[in-house]
Amino acid sequence: MNRILLILISLLTMLLSACASDEKKIRHSAEGFLVGVANYRIEEARPYATPKTRCTTLDFIEKTIIPTLPDEVIQQTTPVTIKLERINLTTDTTATVDYTQTNPNGCTSNQIKLVKRQRKWQVELLTTIPLSSDQQNN
Repeated sequence: MNRILLILISLLTMLLSACASDEKKIRHSAEGFLVGVANYRIEEARPYATPKTRCTTLDFIEKTIIPTLPDEVIQQTTPVTIKLERINLTTDTTATVDYTQTNPNGCTSNQIKLVKRQRKWQVELLTTIPLSSDQQNN
């Protein structure tokens, strides 16, 4: 009986530590990506993005949007800080992160999606979903 209890406790401990480890990795990837993109430092965001996101979204921002922005706009909208509000592990390979982005002009709340590929959590496309006021208050 004691042996069974010990095995169950060991399995539960391993499961909980795996979830905590995933949450840390999700937090690291989401923050690295968001801070890089929001502050126009696309190269810093690349390691945290899926290959598809790198080739589409990040390349588009880097080659099309940033070159057209006047320096004054970049100076007026940076620095940007990111505060991760909630991490939701939707499956063992997908997660969403609610975050607040603050710049000199104000703040906005959004959500970003991450996927787990080859043991790494990466942002899948730069699709942000504005949170409803109910979600922002939770």
